[in-house]
Amino acid sequence: MSQQRLIGGGTPTVGDYGKLTYFVTNAGTEGSGVDITAASGSYTLLDSDESIRINQIVGGVTVDTETIPVVLDGIQGTIGTDGGRGAGRWHIDVDAVNYASATATGALPASAADAQEAWDEGVYVGTSPGTEVSGDQAWFYKGSISSPSSQKVYIRNASTWVVQTEAIDGNLIVAGTVTADEFATGFSNTQTSSNVGQTIIAGDKITIKSYTGGAYVTRVIIGDLS
Repeated sequence: MSQQRLIGGGTPTVGDYGKLTYFVTNAGTEGSGVDITAASGSYTLLDSDESIRINQIVGGVTVDTETIPVVLDGIQGTIGTDGGRGAGRWHIDVDAVNYASATATGALPASAADAQEAWDEGVYVGTSPGTEVSGDQAWFYKGSISSPSSQKVYIRNASTWVVQTEAIDGNLIVAGTVTADEFATGFSNTQTSSNVGQTIIAGDKITIKSYTGGAYVTRVIIGDLS
């Protein structure tokens, strides 16, 4: 508003800044003006109030008009229902599963029907997800999760379970997945399992050996050749 100022202890007077009047528009109709020049207090808005117009009059002339739209908070709508869960990876112990088929109790599932039964009756690592959804990956295992004696992986494909013949648990480097100028490692494979070759990465060289049936024979040395 223009030309407003206060005098004395802060009480406004007509002589200082003129006369203030407000008008409330309700349901499309503007009501009578209310003189608030020297008034204090509050006005409680109605749900149907649309705007408030305030006039400033000095010497009989309207010098300023401000129209303030009334915006009311709406009523909170109904909270929607939770959506379905997404597909996940689940580790399931089958040691105690008693199959309805000819598959032995505690064995890994041998069919889609067995996989469904193992899903329903197996012991989950963590919380059971409940009903299966398309895309679920079930890692059925025997023994303990930290050291399974055997395992078999199924994927839920729409309405049935399908064996996943190849599965990567995250500890395997797959060809084409590493892009780098260098690969640093402190790995040293000194396993002496029979019928298996060796790759030894130690110090400043790489040694590749083959197994001949009775001994390991060095075939390639990369780096320090001493």
